[in-house]
Amino acid sequence: MLSDMIMKCKRLNIIRLITICLFSLGLNLFIPLTSPVSSEVLDRVVAVVNDEVILMTELKSEMSARNESVSGLTPAEVLDDMINRLVLLEEARQFMLNIKAADIDSAIELYVERRIKAMIHIPFEELGAYYADNRELYGNKEFYDVKDEIESFMLENELKIRMLKHTKELRSKSYIRIQLEDSD
Repeated sequence: MLSDMIMKCKRLNIIRLITICLFSLGLNLFIPLTSPVSSEVLDRVVAVVNDEVILMTELKSEMSARNESVSGLTPAEVLDDMINRLVLLEEARQFMLNIKAADIDSAIELYVERRIKAMIHIPFEELGAYYADNRELYGNKEFYDVKDEIESFMLENELKIRMLKHTKELRSKSYIRIQLEDSD
């Protein structure tokens, strides 16, 4: 009698096991037919700058906006400019706490104006030396007639040099990870 009970328990366990296996197999066969699984990458991160990310859609949008005015820019060049803009924005935020999304460009311009351009001084002697070296560019105009034009030109050149140096310094202090692939 005890051996009969053991045999019944074994049969029940085997039947349960077979039922569970068939049920699982049925689910595995049924689920893919009723709900097909497909995946599509909607967007991806192409760069991380400190706590900010740059998405592929943002890069493509910036590329199309810039290609309207300047042709031949590569995604890497545009991404590099976007990274520079982000590190400048973070630096501007440290000096101007109330920057709204709509004011980003003006905040960066104000930061550059106050922190970099305001520190540039072109000595009068350098203006005169530039005029003497490039007199043919100004024809019959006297130095005092073109002094402001020369000063603006030299200020812009010096600003470009200092901006390159400043953004390089800011980038060296930042965490930057670029995930742009050659196929992008």
